[in-house]
Amino acid sequence: MLPGGREQIENAASRIAGLHDAKVKVVGHADPIGSEQSNQQLSERRAETVRDVLVQSGVSAPIAAEGRGEKEPVKSCNDASPAALVACLAPNRRVELIVEGMR
Repeated sequence: MLPGGREQIENAASRIAGLHDAKVKVVGHADPIGSEQSNQQLSERRAETVRDVLVQSGVSAPIAAEGRGEKEPVKSCNDASPAALVACLAPNRRVELIVEGMR
């Protein structure tokens, strides 16, 4: 988790707690570096980690967590050096929260 990530999740948790009949889906993603299988597992772990922080932060709504591996990139890169490629692909290593509910 990046610095400040836990704080962002805790802030989201406080907003979710104010929703009536909330349902939450946590979707983890990975970049294409590595094998498809390892990226799938990594994306699942990312989603589960965020789900765990939401629960620890008091979210009692149902939370589904899933990983989508490298299948839904938000950025493509053609950088030649490994370090530049890793940096360029950073936006693909993410977790999305999909929240439904009424205030």
